[in-house]
Amino acid sequence: MIRYVLALLFILFPALAEAAGQPSASRVTSPGGIAFTLIAMPGAKKIAITAAWASDWAYRTDVNPAAAAVGARLIFAGGAEGYPAGKAGEQFADLKAEAGLTVTADHVIGVLLVPREHIEKAAKIVNAHLRAPTFDATWFKRIRQGLTRQITAMHARPEAKALDAATWAVLGDQPLAAALILADAGLFKRLTRKEVIAWHKETFTRAPAALVVAGDLDVKAAGTLVDALFAGLPAGKRISKRTIRADYAPRRILVHAAGARTSVLALIAPLPPMRKETLPEQVADLILATALSRPDGPIFSAVREQLQATYGLRVGLHLFTRENRVLFLTGRVKTDKLAEAEQAVRKAYAAFRKNGPAGKLDALKARLLANSRAAQQSPLRLAHSELQGALDGFAPGSSLKVSEAIKALTKERLLAHLKQAFPKAEDFLVIAVSPKKNALPGACVITRPEHAHRCR
Repeated sequence: MIRYVLALLFILFPALAEAAGQPSASRVTSPGGIAFTLIAMPGAKKIAITAAWASDWAYRTDVNPAAAAVGARLIFAGGAEGYPAGKAGEQFADLKAEAGLTVTADHVIGVLLVPREHIEKAAKIVNAHLRAPTFDATWFKRIRQGLTRQITAMHARPEAKALDAATWAVLGDQPLAAALILADAGLFKRLTRKEVIAWHKETFTRAPAALVVAGDLDVKAAGTLVDALFAGLPAGKRISKRTIRADYAPRRILVHAAGARTSVLALIAPLPPMRKETLPEQVADLILATALSRPDGPIFSAVREQLQATYGLRVGLHLFTRENRVLFLTGRVKTDKLAEAEQAVRKAYAAFRKNGPAGKLDALKARLLANSRAAQQSPLRLAHSELQGALDGFAPGSSLKVSEAIKALTKERLLAHLKQAFPKAEDFLVIAVSPKKNALPGACVITRPEHAHRCR
């Protein structure tokens, strides 16, 4: 689905440059005139290519947003010029390669990972499916039906209802909310193959918003590869700036789900867009979110151990769009302790925001550094990191400087960022899903997540 793409993870777990044969980055242009970032990784056995095509499909009222979800799966499954439907997966497996497309609110992101010796064959398969997909009718129906069943089952879960309600509360009745959630099975039932073809035609061009090649390639070989991947694709058109209204006003909303077996509590509040943060501040974001989410951290201790009210809580960072990023805390809670749990979470978070994470900063950095060192050997993780950085306006190679940013982060700067960028305890939008409609006294009670925007 479009939603819950935690792009931050890709930026904050990139490869580091600390050893002989270290990766290096450069901004280059292919012989065919396509600009991209090359991450040269001497000795790497695989090549990774990531591309992001800008899309405004999720913001529009004149299109069916389900086209993107179905199309992203159908392009490789539905055949292409010279390739029968349903065979691309087998061909990629024979080459020990992986390829796929992911849809976000603002982009369609493509990934190819392949051993160096098979790159030419894999590029030919990818190009055919991007350039001239056949969108086989049988596969179209199969994928459409499969997604309908999957989405129906997913949105029946209380956790999904809470996040759906949060999305509707923040975005209201704008087209983007429906596109991010895709809870309406009717969108898929009404979707036509013609609409998927139109989505493809508008999306895939020779002008991606960002393009990264990572692996053991020189500039000439990388440029030849890029031209092979994009051969025959049309020139791109500029996507106009997309604007939305986001309402993060603190409210308390309860979705009454009579058939639910337990309750769900979710707290959500905005964070600055990553493009407005420095690399050390992005490192601080991840350290703080990790400290909040630890089993021995303040939230777990307050709700699970003190109240014995929860079965587990998640803390994370989520993007509605690249301009709208939030901190969320969510988990299942015993219905008779829902109101107490809300107050316990607020109190524990307020103390965390005041005092910062417990323990020494070096210990908090250790896991991040270990992940970064491991990523040094991964063309795929490097390509993801660099692509996400490029989409947020970072200079080429910024992902290679993360170890430096981690080591330079001081406790004083971490605490300053916590107070400046992280929300106050009273700033959270609270969403609950419960079989008991008065489980959260004083909350605005609704019966359907899409009604959340009515609660003011």
